Amino acid sequence: GKQQKVTVVPCHGNIHVEIIGDRFVLRMWQRSADSPVGLASDMIMYAALTLALAQVLGYEKATYIHLFSDVQIFVDQLPYVEKLLSLKLRPFPTLSLTDEGSTIRNIFDFRREHFALTDYHPYPPITGIPVAI
Repeated sequence: GKQQKVTVVPCHGNIHVEIIGDRFVLRMWQRSADSPVGLASDMIMYAALTLALAQVLGYEKATYIHLFSDVQIFVDQLPYVEKLLSLKLRPFPTLSLTDEGSTIRNIFDFRREHFALTDYHPYPPITGIPVAI
């Protein structure tokens, strides 16, 4: 018997694609990001989309830019964020297409196995980080 009074706008917003010279550029604007929980996976997902679209459209060079309006760390996440910040930085990994992924011509044919994440040396997972809803 309750009536909805609020509509939550999706966190993932606009995607803007440009071709600059011989480079495919994807800019993603995200309205809201829960930094310690979802941000890293959001970025990998859009990097994969950038590579897939560039491949299908025939561009060898691709750039991905992620813009944010609000990036949050919630009070109940602070102990976990402090632990994250205490870790020594490691080099960023590289996301690329596999040999099979480099042959795909239809965007809907891409699957997880068509991407390779290399030079990835993560710390053990920090579990139990609360998610704000």
